[in-house]
Amino acid sequence: MTFILISGCQNENAQLKNDSTLIEEVNENENVEEEIGLLKEEVKNLVNTIEDLVIQNNELILSVSDMRKTVIELKNEIDKANKNFIPTVVQDEITPLSDNEIASIYQKAVKIYYWFEVGTLIGDIHNNIFVDNDRYSKMSGEITKYKELTDRMNSVLDYKIVKSLLSTNRYVNVNGDLYGILADRGTHMYRGEETYEIVRVNKTRIIYRVTVEVLDNKGNIDDYEIHDFHLKYYTDGKWRFEEFYLFR
Repeated sequence: MTFILISGCQNENAQLKNDSTLIEEVNENENVEEEIGLLKEEVKNLVNTIEDLVIQNNELILSVSDMRKTVIELKNEIDKANKNFIPTVVQDEITPLSDNEIASIYQKAVKIYYWFEVGTLIGDIHNNIFVDNDRYSKMSGEITKYKELTDRMNSVLDYKIVKSLLSTNRYVNVNGDLYGILADRGTHMYRGEETYEIVRVNKTRIIYRVTVEVLDNKGNIDDYEIHDFHLKYYTDGKWRFEEFYLFR
């Protein structure tokens, strides 16, 4: 009997141990499920956060796109406005040019164009350098310094004209000295006398109208040409031609 009781107690203790282990396993499973639930919630929150970031990013992309579009539109408006730009000046403070002053500005512009398109300034044929296989002679006449030339140009011609003429590389700057390619050409033999008319558009714009005789091969007047040169007042106080060319 004693043996049987001991055996029963052992069985009961074993069962209790098994039950305790089972309870622990159940508790562990419950803890795992709880952790899984928390992880799922964190994942869900993370997904929501990512979705919010994607939406914000898309809105940002759209915003940048709109800004780029706005900048382009503004640039186009500025370019459009520049084409019709009249310098902001108090017109009552502008001293009107006399007819002689206007004619003088025109003659200076013609002279500059002759230096580039007809005959080079006087140069020293014995003082030469080579630039990109072109021979340049040191100028020794009316203008000898590069800045003197550009200052003369900027005083009567719009900066775009000045830039265009200088880009021909007819003249170069060598340590401040003016060098040029010596060359000459004739003028139009079928152009005769010129007459001039001044049209004062407003206080900041003037048209200098040149009418020139067109001659036949016998030197008789066959027709007339009219050339309008637009003179504009700039905010630095200078009057300059907006466009210019030689018709001879």
